[in-house]
Amino acid sequence: MTKILKNYHVLAVPDAAVSSQFYTSVLGFHEVLDVGGWRFVQRDHCMFMLGECPDALPVAELGDHSYVAYLVVDNVDGYWEEILQQKIEVTSSIGDKPWGMREFGIRTPDGHRIMLGQDIATTVGQDAQPFTKTFEVRWADLDPNRHLRNTAFNDYATHLRFAYLEQSGFGAAEFARHDIGPVILREEIRFFCEVAMNETITVDYRLGGLSDDGSRFRLCHDVRRGDDALAATLTAEGGWMNLSQRKLAPPPPRLVELLQVLPKTDDFETLPRAKSAS
Repeated sequence: MTKILKNYHVLAVPDAAVSSQFYTSVLGFHEVLDVGGWRFVQRDHCMFMLGECPDALPVAELGDHSYVAYLVVDNVDGYWEEILQQKIEVTSSIGDKPWGMREFGIRTPDGHRIMLGQDIATTVGQDAQPFTKTFEVRWADLDPNRHLRNTAFNDYATHLRFAYLEQSGFGAAEFARHDIGPVILREEIRFFCEVAMNETITVDYRLGGLSDDGSRFRLCHDVRRGDDALAATLTAEGGWMNLSQRKLAPPPPRLVELLQVLPKTDDFETLPRAKSAS
């Protein structure tokens, strides 16, 4: 099958010279061609082919058809800061979206609307610091072998997950308002060293997988002792239950966003949607 090598955008504008000036002076493009009523402007791998059509229907009359391009960039926050220094109409402020992009929108003087975005996974990156919480091991957390019982590891990880959501503004009241709750379908713990009473442990939080609609997730935790020794790793797979319908369902967009911005594991993967949510 023939490959598509590049993507150019052909736009009708009332004055090609004026439009070219906007793209070069405001958006950081440079002009590569000026011939026969056409101005071509390019930045990196993106090109706009501006054709002068003074009698064409004004873009403002096209409604939602005025959207002409979605530019994926490697530093959307940096580009956003560039835009803020210019006199340009912003149609949507920068923000994380449930479809996995951090993006913002602008309108050119001709009326064309352009979106600029970056994959949320690349804005966080593998080096981002995970959310963590430290606990002191209590007598009640031990088993007859006088070390931390296996179910206590799950309890600490669960507490951390809800603490993260609470601190992010999605606490118990939000779960009740949306009538949803998390369900764990599979858990796995791997143990590496003992943890005794009065020792401290630190639990971190990473995202190992997520479906495109957020209905299924894989959550991962490292548990380390105070001496930084890895005590255990936990993996929990599950989804979100609609408590009225008693079946898995996509969660509210805000909840998806909070999972998407977590640091990703090296083997992060996109999961299939929950069957009852498809």
